[in-house]
Amino acid sequence: MALYDVGIVGCWYWGNYGSLLNGYATFSLIKGMGLRPLNIVTPYNGFEPHAKKFFEAVYDSEDISECLPFERVNEFNNMCETFVTGSDQIWHNHPNRNEKERLYDYFFHLDFVKDDKKKISFSTSYGNLIPEKDEYYTKIRRLLERYDAISLREENGVDYLKKYYGINATQIIEPVMIVQRKLWENLIEKSDLALEDDYIFSYILDPTEKKRQLIKDFSTKMNSKSINALDGFSAHYNYNKEKLNLENTLPNIWAADFLKCFAKSKFVITDSFHGMCFAMIFNKPFIAIANDGRGIDRFKSILDMCMLSDRLIDINNIEKLSFDTLTQNINYDHVNDIIEKKANEGRVWLESKLMTPRSEIINMIERAKISVNNLLSIEKCVGCGACFSVCPANAIKLSGDEYGIYRSYVDEDNCIKCGKCVAVCPALEQPKNLNSDNPTSYAFIHNDCSLLKESSSGGAFSALAQIILKNNGVVVGAAWRDDFRVEHIAIDNMDDLYKLRRSKYFQSYMGKTYKFVKDYLEDGRRVLFTGTPCQIVGLKKYLGRYYSNLILVDLLCANCPSAEIFNKYICEKDRSSDIKQYNFRHKKETNEVWDAKAVLLEMKNGEKIVEDIDNDMYLKVYHTCSLALSSQCMDCKYQGNKRYGDITIGDCWGVDRFDSTLNHKYGVSAIIVNNEKGQDLVDVIDKENIGILKIISLADVKKYNILAFLDKRGWKSSLRRNKFMNDIKVNAFSVAAQNALSLKIDGLSKFEIESIDKDSIELVWEVMDNNHYGGLIIEERINGEWIRIARIGDNNEKRARLENKNRELKHEFRAKAFYFDGSVALYSDYKNLKIQIQ
Repeated sequence: MALYDVGIVGCWYWGNYGSLLNGYATFSLIKGMGLRPLNIVTPYNGFEPHAKKFFEAVYDSEDISECLPFERVNEFNNMCETFVTGSDQIWHNHPNRNEKERLYDYFFHLDFVKDDKKKISFSTSYGNLIPEKDEYYTKIRRLLERYDAISLREENGVDYLKKYYGINATQIIEPVMIVQRKLWENLIEKSDLALEDDYIFSYILDPTEKKRQLIKDFSTKMNSKSINALDGFSAHYNYNKEKLNLENTLPNIWAADFLKCFAKSKFVITDSFHGMCFAMIFNKPFIAIANDGRGIDRFKSILDMCMLSDRLIDINNIEKLSFDTLTQNINYDHVNDIIEKKANEGRVWLESKLMTPRSEIINMIERAKISVNNLLSIEKCVGCGACFSVCPANAIKLSGDEYGIYRSYVDEDNCIKCGKCVAVCPALEQPKNLNSDNPTSYAFIHNDCSLLKESSSGGAFSALAQIILKNNGVVVGAAWRDDFRVEHIAIDNMDDLYKLRRSKYFQSYMGKTYKFVKDYLEDGRRVLFTGTPCQIVGLKKYLGRYYSNLILVDLLCANCPSAEIFNKYICEKDRSSDIKQYNFRHKKETNEVWDAKAVLLEMKNGEKIVEDIDNDMYLKVYHTCSLALSSQCMDCKYQGNKRYGDITIGDCWGVDRFDSTLNHKYGVSAIIVNNEKGQDLVDVIDKENIGILKIISLADVKKYNILAFLDKRGWKSSLRRNKFMNDIKVNAFSVAAQNALSLKIDGLSKFEIESIDKDSIELVWEVMDNNHYGGLIIEERINGEWIRIARIGDNNEKRARLENKNRELKHEFRAKAFYFDGSVALYSDYKNLKIQIQ
């Protein structure tokens, strides 16, 4: 049997007076309902001295928990039946929070609470409304979905939760305003702070000179001295006191003294949300200074509700303030009626959620109606088509964005808000990966030399597909269309296998591929599906369950440009209308080692044209710093050391370096077996199809396929990619490619002599763009040729002393800046300098 009815998580322990009293209000409300609450101490927390005094005055020792580390907070499940996330700004979603801060985020979202425990948020507030990054979005979303009831303090928080998480929440007023005023009056009686009768009270969290001047001006005009209080944190006190620099600034008083200052004052000036609340509770005229850094929306939420928005001032426009208007009395009869109505709604809501059995609350939950476009930034859509296939209203289209990258777009007019698209989106949440952390890897060469020559590497895909097709199965993969685009198709005939062979270095159109894959599976057909890692994950999300008759084969993938970019390129080629077939990864007979740097164009008249990376512009764009890299590939999270496919296949690059026994002229495949199902398929490859099948080190495969095994990319766009992607929207492919490949950085704005004599010359320089400057190369013209004499690799160094070895009187120098754009060095134009030593 639990010792407590309710465990409260929040900032009730903080040094900030508002947080202390906010927590006490929530505790008192719950205790007043006949329940036994426990204030749960946040891990690794300490208490301010004035906070300890407050705790001793209002709580019994058993009202406050032991301070447990994060590793033990789950023990509170044995102590409490229900858990409440308290009020104030404790939900701090922010993309740039570090891992330690994330632990507190998860704690305040009750991640330690068991699923069968009731979970309620009461008038909780967001510290900001910046949408989470994908990797944290899913975690927070799952935690929010476990709540049985959610109420938020601000209206914009309610809107945010609905828009980004698909959860309906209730707006509940600040708890210090929900409890009866008598609670605060009883606490004031414990104060022995002596105060004069005629004063204005300022409570300032973030002192500035303008706020100081405002307080002084009001004090003078009202002919009353100011009594001033600071934020309550001892570490901040001396600094804030010095900045405020006003007489009668109180020491860090305790909460009863703090309330008394409000209650006895004639006027209040504050930049604190809770300071504003207590001014209203004690019916004092006030001005609230807009505090953007601490959340201005919470000020506006209450002031708008009470029709007091004119009491919120912008300190930067202080000259526009009307003293007479701001010092007028407030009609608190009307304000108190509004607050009491909202307070009663808050009390009723909380009591209802606490007293109603959890099973009944669950049945009353109504999720907000959302679509994937409400939750996912379009540049993170991988174009897998899972949502397109699952949509029952045909309200989603799969089409190219401004760069031609396939994305999903929801027609909101036709959307029925069923949420199915959200459920299957791999970018919002990836499925569990139960594959091996230590897979077995093989080198494979197909025994059929003709088939091997028609394959991208060693023919592994064909060998696996032949097993499936021979047994009346279906193989699904990427095939060329007549318009030189690529789409996923299904084949069940060995004669069609050629359509799916060979790499296609751009994005495949998925359409409703997943739908017909599911139909085959439900009919009992065995299906082998091959695709990029994101397409594999998309299919797993779409299917939503395990199929024993499905084999997933993912590819070692570096990046996937858009089909539109390739289409621009092919349409510009000479005799483009005469091209019948375009083949990447052509294996030239003259090569000793197979590579990825040649293509074969088969013409309608039977002519065959071979081009390599030196004269094929698309290969240059693809292989040179990934100029056409799609945004979703830059932050790929679908491949890494642990794969999602049952089998992973790709090029066994570097095999000549770690296994010289293999004949690699026509290519070698790497096969990585990620689970038992994958191993079972590899074990039954027809013996007549096996030229080579031998276990190799996975470390060797990874070493030469580094990009495919990065667990987290987070790449930034290079200068050349930025140039290419901007140009390709408006220019021909050849123009965009040439502009990017020949891109130069800004050079020197100054290159001149600092000092000179017969023994040495000191040169100094300045650059136009410090953000893209890596160093300088200096050359000298000697005997009619330019010779490099210095390379300065420190981007902070802007001078160099050169030895005049032969004591020459005339010198001609030139210099160019360089910058590493990824692994490629970019250069500026030269700047020349001629000197004559006198």
